[in-house]
Amino acid sequence: MRKGGAFGNELFIVAKALVAAQRLQYPVLLTRRAGAMGKAQSEAANPAASLPAKQPWPSKSGGGDVSWLRISHSLREKFWDDRSTGAETGYGCLELLRKQKRVMDPGAGGFHQDLGEWKEPPLSWRPLLAEAFQVDMPQMKTEVIMPGNEDLVMYFRPYRRKQIFDLRGDHAFLTSPPFAFFDFAVQQHRRDFPSGKLLVIAEPSMRSHPTVGRLCSELGAAVVTDMDQAGKQAWLADWVWLRSAKHLVLSPSTFVWWAAFLSEALRIYVPIFPGIAALPWCKLLPSGDPRYLFYDFWTNTTFTDGSVAKTHCQEYFHCKADECVVKKHRTAMASLYPELLELNQQDADFLNASAAKMGATSLGGTAVAEASTAAATDASRNVPAATATAATAMDKGTDLEAVLNTTPGPIPRHLVLQRHAGLYLDKSLQPEFKDIVLLTAANSAYMDFLQNWECHAKRLALDWVVLALDQEAYQVLSTSARVLLATGSTSGSLEYLSKGFNLMSLNTLATVFEVMKEGFDVVFTDSDNVFLSDPFAAGTRTNCGGRSG
Repeated sequence: MRKGGAFGNELFIVAKALVAAQRLQYPVLLTRRAGAMGKAQSEAANPAASLPAKQPWPSKSGGGDVSWLRISHSLREKFWDDRSTGAETGYGCLELLRKQKRVMDPGAGGFHQDLGEWKEPPLSWRPLLAEAFQVDMPQMKTEVIMPGNEDLVMYFRPYRRKQIFDLRGDHAFLTSPPFAFFDFAVQQHRRDFPSGKLLVIAEPSMRSHPTVGRLCSELGAAVVTDMDQAGKQAWLADWVWLRSAKHLVLSPSTFVWWAAFLSEALRIYVPIFPGIAALPWCKLLPSGDPRYLFYDFWTNTTFTDGSVAKTHCQEYFHCKADECVVKKHRTAMASLYPELLELNQQDADFLNASAAKMGATSLGGTAVAEASTAAATDASRNVPAATATAATAMDKGTDLEAVLNTTPGPIPRHLVLQRHAGLYLDKSLQPEFKDIVLLTAANSAYMDFLQNWECHAKRLALDWVVLALDQEAYQVLSTSARVLLATGSTSGSLEYLSKGFNLMSLNTLATVFEVMKEGFDVVFTDSDNVFLSDPFAAGTRTNCGGRSG
């Protein structure tokens, strides 16, 4: 929402009362300001306050109607006047009813962001709440184009501006879903609706957010601004527009949660955070609603059963502070947000604290990527036709270089990885390593280190892939058919643990994570560490992809 973030919270408060009224067959008394409406939102703009004077609400059990009661305008001030002079009894009308225990307020106390309070499955309440919270699009000067039936609408909302982590006491929160979550939803959607538009809606000040920029530049999405013409009611226009979408991607927000839940959407993509979110998100995962697809972007796991997704979410939520994924694996987590790495000092301090605690090897040296292979395979991702053709040829034994000569454009990443997986040039050696890729990295300032590293690797008949950390290095290495351009770009010789050095390390980790999402395990080593002997030979003690050899 545009201001205050109160609207979605209020709807949960009102919904709790409406559900209780339906269950108990009590009439509903509409208060002057349902919930905690701020001054920026008028009563007329609040769907709960805009209900008809008397609107029958059919009982699910067929036992009668629930009626809405509204006080007439002439009596309104007297009704809400709780001062001692307001009535001869010393109480205003509402206060008197409360004193006589003739009014119950099940929506009092907190925001009620918990679907468990509704008792029955949320889907059973949706038709009734959809009718109760129906509201028209505000008047516009020009016609607003609503989302098409094949369009995917992505709602982006961070809880901190251009920041990865939000530190609260002993806990660290992620402030927004990463690009990888939206990319997952887009790839899923394009499989069924390849011609649908990709649309982003965000509060105006967040349209310049780096993640929104990536959605536009890398996925071809467009930011929707049509509702700005509604002025002070633009937030309501956003909500009506979101509610009309047939395919929705959510950020943790009660504002978009209600738009999605009340909509006639066919598919709703929901992120599961590997830790505590900015609101009780786990309690808002609906069960029994086939429209929802839940995605854990840390383990690359999807859920269609809301109950299972909720259990999975709560396992993250109940972690002990130092064992929470967001805190324990903060460096790998930050690698999911390469566009935000240099924008906030708090993030840098949080990551440097981790580096200091774990020692110098945390951001350098030889290491096995900490993310598990459970986070690796995403079979749903589309592969371009040229890539698929080349991959088929490779499966038949055709040489990669020969295939790539007839494949236009940059070398497809999956083909490079498939070609060089296995750790050895001779793929018959140690076949159990067939899905493991040996990675090293360098930018243009460290090419001499890379050449030295490669000399030793060749002597040991190893196979590997190089992550080029800047465009210049990529151009130099592109003829080798064993290079990938890393996420982000870091050039020059960088001082250890400087901001640039940390960014380079995190860009490397981000690319390692992308490699694992292609379905490979990873062994990573910096190019200033050389192998004097074969570290993967039988009988050698090592840790490779979670296995000891």
